[in-house]
Amino acid sequence: MEYTTLIHKSVDPGHGREDDKQWAVGDNNPSSAYFGNVYAVWDDGPGVGISKLAFARTVDHGKSWIGLKGQKAGSNIPGVEDSGAPEPSVASDGTIYVVWLGNNDRDVKFVKSISCQFISCQPYS
Repeated sequence: MEYTTLIHKSVDPGHGREDDKQWAVGDNNPSSAYFGNVYAVWDDGPGVGISKLAFARTVDHGKSWIGLKGQKAGSNIPGVEDSGAPEPSVASDGTIYVVWLGNNDRDVKFVKSISCQFISCQPYS
């Protein structure tokens, strides 16, 4: 079995953003239409609760990565401006859920995907 270690290195130091709190998850359900896909999320901004939520996925075992709707990897999930420590999860049907601490750590928020298109859900305080 082969393993690969990925290391993120900024190509633009001092750009005012910090990509932080990376997390990845794979769809391991053989009956899912998205079986084998791997999804990554991270904070894309200056700090917990005031960052955008970045997203990337691979459908070819990590050879290439893409973002939402064919955008580049690391494109932001629309409507999320307060990401903090996001964590993704994949349901048995391939739906992706991402939870994070929002509103300066006062809320737990989440979005879910429908065919890899994310919709916002109400926060839980």
